[in-house]
Amino acid sequence: MKEPRAAASGMNRSEAMKARHAAHKAKLNKLYHKVWMAVGNSFPDGDPHDEAREDAIRIFGLEEWDDAFKYINAAVHSHHPEYKTLSDWMATMWDDYSADGCHDARNGHIDNNSPFYRVGENGEIEPEDNPWR
Repeated sequence: MKEPRAAASGMNRSEAMKARHAAHKAKLNKLYHKVWMAVGNSFPDGDPHDEAREDAIRIFGLEEWDDAFKYINAAVHSHHPEYKTLSDWMATMWDDYSADGCHDARNGHIDNNSPFYRVGENGEIEPEDNPWR
């Protein structure tokens, strides 16, 4: 039996479901690229959630701001299956940048303005706390 929308378009139920899935996947992909830009524009000392939430609301036509995080996290997970949320992705990115910065600083390339590490009282390079954890 055909669904009303599918019948009107000449598609059977399976074709209609595939079309809806493809449209949803395309929206997630579009949102992921918006999230990726928001991350790039805000990292390391900003928060991409507000910009990403506005994009999710616009792309998916949401009415509730809180619903947006479900779509943001799904978009991130669709491109990075190892992460369940945008915050997980941000935390890992912070850890990677911090490890690189600490390594560089221990090898003489100290940036006193780095948000990723600090020089302790004893001169040791210490990683800063990860704000995403």
